[in-house]
Amino acid sequence: MNEGTSLNTLLKECEKEQLQHSAAIQPFGVLLAIDIDSGCISHASENASDLLGEPLPNIFGATASDILGFDVTDISGWNDQSNTRTSPCIRTLPTGLDCEVMVIRQDTHALIQLEPCNDSATAKPSFPLQSFHFRMPKTKAEEKNLHRELAETIQQQTGFEKIMVYQFHDDWSGEVIEEVATGDNLDLYLGLRFPASDIPEIARRIYEQTAYRLISDVSCSPVPILGEEENGRLDLTHVDLRSVSPVHIQYLKNMNVGASFSLSIMLSNKLWGLVACHHTTPRHLPLATRAQCAETVKNYVLSLSSWRAEARTIFFHSLKRTLSEAFSKSRPEDTLAKRIQQSDNTFLDLIGASSCAFIDDQSMVSLGIAPPEEAIRKIDAWFVDHCQERTLITQKLSDHYPEAGTWKDKASGLVGIKLPQSKLGFTGPRFYWFRPEVQQIVNWGGNPDKRVSVDTSQAILSPRKSFEVWTEHTSAQSEGWPSKARMVADFFRSNVLISHNK
Repeated sequence: MNEGTSLNTLLKECEKEQLQHSAAIQPFGVLLAIDIDSGCISHASENASDLLGEPLPNIFGATASDILGFDVTDISGWNDQSNTRTSPCIRTLPTGLDCEVMVIRQDTHALIQLEPCNDSATAKPSFPLQSFHFRMPKTKAEEKNLHRELAETIQQQTGFEKIMVYQFHDDWSGEVIEEVATGDNLDLYLGLRFPASDIPEIARRIYEQTAYRLISDVSCSPVPILGEEENGRLDLTHVDLRSVSPVHIQYLKNMNVGASFSLSIMLSNKLWGLVACHHTTPRHLPLATRAQCAETVKNYVLSLSSWRAEARTIFFHSLKRTLSEAFSKSRPEDTLAKRIQQSDNTFLDLIGASSCAFIDDQSMVSLGIAPPEEAIRKIDAWFVDHCQERTLITQKLSDHYPEAGTWKDKASGLVGIKLPQSKLGFTGPRFYWFRPEVQQIVNWGGNPDKRVSVDTSQAILSPRKSFEVWTEHTSAQSEGWPSKARMVADFFRSNVLISHNK
């Protein structure tokens, strides 16, 4: 196996890594699992005796109430079928130790997460949580201020040295759009891009299901969960204590990070971004603080989504008026192709395209400085027959359809829309916006082409060691499409193509 093949193989294995079945936890707490039918403990982390004061053989098979000194079914949220996790609370163990407790309900098991409270009375967590509300922005400038206010609030709540607001792009690469930091122990990444492989798909799926992820000490060894061979593997997706992938641990060490805390930003039920918190030394956050930060992000999302929904409504009214005015220049009985042809540059101006094209079974028309007809038809044939997406938005069409590089001077960037194919194979009309190649400079946090290295003798994958600014000079790539491009494309499909197809 050569190095290139070995690297690709290990990357695929990394993407498939079952992070939720790590069979281990971080050592800042203890995990127990009880069989819901019997109420008896079926799994326990290897460090359970240290916290519970009972030898492991006495813990296995015992009822949870006998070992814990309280009934987990009395915890608020136990009977709430809409939530996987109960509300966090504080309980006193038979040893006299106060613990933060949370229960994760599953089909056959309940996972009990126990974390000892800090000895300091002033640092003892408190429930219920206080809410922090953000004012809804009214302008783009105020939206940027909202990102900064979020970062500053999370820093106040956690005490972490650096807080970043990280937004995903359509290709799942990410960009740091806001950053606050104290001291100079950590590198600053504001405005830098990071490749999608830094947060692989398996990790993104877990972020979509969980509000946050704490790694309190990157140097700690994971603690095995006992009982998995006899009683089945546990799904640790919703367990705060879940151990960390060795690749990610090394990634953090390469960034000089001793502890990290990440919070998911879900917008319109999609992972929009993260709040990434870094600290140079180990730093633990009580369960109450983590839950408080999750509430802070929820309130931030409420403000951000309200602003975007309002802006979206205003934009759609404007878009509808613009299309109505464009079509008023033609007669109602004209074909859609002819009506588009008579619209001047209206459709180009919608998203700042240099050209556009409409194709149906009878005709093809183009506007602006468009690719040759042969090129448009080849792009159309590829989009209809080989592209799975009904809306494709890309700055670099040649990444999807290599032959498009031939026409990069007019079609490096593409926004394409089509209707779903009918059972009879009918594809319906299509519409395309094009942009030409523009030489650009993109600043990355490290070389994205050297995102990992591999030791072929041991088949070990290691993340890149350098995160210094790496400058990419792009080719066959257009200027980035505006954020409204998808809204325009979806509106155009629903209000123009579908109407034409009826």
